Amino acid sequence: MANACNQAAFTRTCNAYREAGYPQVRRVCQMELTSHLITGAAFDSISTVEVALTTDLLTSTPDHSLTLFVRGFYSLVLLLDSLRFPAADIVDIYSYRWEIELGCREMKHSLLGNRLELSSRTQEMVRHVLWGTLFAYKLIRFQMTPPFFLPYR
Repeated sequence: MANACNQAAFTRTCNAYREAGYPQVRRVCQMELTSHLITGAAFDSISTVEVALTTDLLTSTPDHSLTLFVRGFYSLVLLLDSLRFPAADIVDIYSYRWEIELGCREMKHSLLGNRLELSSRTQEMVRHVLWGTLFAYKLIRFQMTPPFFLPYR
């Protein structure tokens, strides 16, 4: 994805020594953890911070659901109400947070064949590949999920 169109849409990361070889995309996903079904996703240039992308997903988050965030968000309810949410329960629930990492690994390794580079020549096609990968992953996981685990909307 290293042509001029993609470089304009998706920036590159850099360190003290050099710039990355290709523009990069930042993606955040919202996943129902027991079934690994993706319930929401957003992506943009690597220069867009995760908190901004995550905020876009909050509108699709079901009411009265427990939502785990990787970083950048704090819940005063969890910090203050130790009778309602005992520490042992929070520790147990937090272990589920790693399920999203397993889902992302499944997409990278299984669906994209561990390729780190998208060969799309336009930003529109990069977005199509990313949405297509998410769609394929969701279809596969939907077929794998027993009906009693499917989220109710």
